[in-house]
Amino acid sequence: MNVTAQLDPLTLILLVIILVSLIQVATTYFMRRREKPEPQFIYRRVVECTSTGERRVEDFQVGDFVGKIVGVCINGGKLIIRAIYAEPAQRK
Repeated sequence: MNVTAQLDPLTLILLVIILVSLIQVATTYFMRRREKPEPQFIYRRVVECTSTGERRVEDFQVGDFVGKIVGVCINGGKLIIRAIYAEPAQRK
């Protein structure tokens, strides 16, 4: 028995359209999945020495929060995070 003889032309056209659409969706999905999005922001923290008041800007690390003690400065004071902010990433 011939299967195509039982299907009318409209059904065949719809099946072809559905098949082409599925292939297009799958191709688009897998191509976008490979692309890595560029970071839009770079996160920084401002660290201050409690004894000298010296401040420096460093990269943000997971777990940082304002007021966190992150170390000891040279003069024996504590290094405390005073601010956390984001700046736009450089576009290439």
